Amino acid sequence: MYPQPMIAMAAAAAFFAATPAHAQRDGVVVERVAFAMGTSLQIEARAETRDAAVQSSECALKAVEAAERRLSTWRDDSELMALLRMPVEESAPASAALCAELLEAQRWSRLTNRAFDPGVGALVAVYDLRGEGQWPSAARIARALSRGGIADLSIAGGRVTKRANVMLDAGAFGKGAALEAAVAAMKAAGASAATINFGGQTLMFGAEAESSVYVADPRDRSRSALRVQVRDGSLATTCNSERRRVVDGRPLGHILDPRSGLPAEDLGSVTIWASNAFDADCLSTACFVLGPDAALELVERLDGVEIVVMRCQSSSSALTVRLSSGFKDRVKGVLPELDIQSS
Repeated sequence: MYPQPMIAMAAAAAFFAATPAHAQRDGVVVERVAFAMGTSLQIEARAETRDAAVQSSECALKAVEAAERRLSTWRDDSELMALLRMPVEESAPASAALCAELLEAQRWSRLTNRAFDPGVGALVAVYDLRGEGQWPSAARIARALSRGGIADLSIAGGRVTKRANVMLDAGAFGKGAALEAAVAAMKAAGASAATINFGGQTLMFGAEAESSVYVADPRDRSRSALRVQVRDGSLATTCNSERRRVVDGRPLGHILDPRSGLPAEDLGSVTIWASNAFDADCLSTACFVLGPDAALELVERLDGVEIVVMRCQSSSSALTVRLSSGFKDRVKGVLPELDIQSS
């Protein structure tokens, strides 16, 4: 998705606050709020002691900051940007974490037939999606597409080789990668359970009971449309509403189809649940690009993945909600105009 791009943390905006720890029957909970990757990071960590809960939340923040230093394409000093500046056919060593993340992104690109492909950096530039936005010519789109995709990176033996002059945008997997790193760090520091909300993508582990996660109305992100009952895993949503703009009298969405080079159809929103935050992040983008029918078909073939598609009806105020089969008893409407359908 390129809905919430990774941006450098402002030095003064490294806001980090902790609420007082409170005891629960099975441990102590510490809640913290931070600003990272240009968005809010809310952490609720549970551990046997307050010190362990605080330490695990600090380790989570450090893991997110390290992920930004690896993956950001908004700062010139990131590890990924250094690799992308290499000449074609040259190689350079890369950290084990970056190699693993790039290999996993390549896997999802293959599994989705390139509906997900972070190699859209050149397309992002020609549409000026980090600026005011513009409609490029067909020739400029073709040139951007000719620069290749994430498959044009060769990753082996701790080294990365560029086989084409590819430009990546990590916005479609960066938060998921950071969340996975944060959870690994928290568990290593002694957390027994946690809930993390990172710019709207949530990840939970260790809960003893299900809880409700609310999904926003794609027409108005300030209100909830439905709630999903989950106990663990990650929920990621892709939609255009937060960054929708009109350029030369035409709506320009920020979610691009890596195959055609055109903006994906603005269908509403796609929410993915997966046991892994990286998977949820990648798939929410891919499924938005694919559209409802192909997205539902894909998800039904995958183990441990569920989907909610909310489609805005142009002829009415209704929202059509389509669910994968595993979610039919876990999703409840909040708005009265929802038409909920399950596979």
